[in-house]
Amino acid sequence: MLGEMRFNPARKLVITAGLFAVAVGVVLVSSATRSAVPLFFAWIPLLTVPWVLTRPESPPPPVPDLSEREEGQGERRERDDAGDPETGTEAPDDQDRGGKD
Repeated sequence: MLGEMRFNPARKLVITAGLFAVAVGVVLVSSATRSAVPLFFAWIPLLTVPWVLTRPESPPPPVPDLSEREEGQGERRERDDAGDPETGTEAPDDQDRGGKD
């Protein structure tokens, strides 16, 4: 189950930074308590970092096919040029678009 985990690069960076922060926090606790015992646990998050960084990356999201998108926009433009059939209005002529009479 753990071998199947996939992370994207941004998630790997966040997890790695968090693990380093935990390790530094443990060292700070050791310093504050003047005890060496917490230092024996500081290596646990640091040994987890290589495991996180070696996980396979998740595949990128699929890119939409631009050729289909352009074809759909072309049909939409043709309908806009033809006017609105429901209201019976027609598209303005090229002469009317410039504002010149």
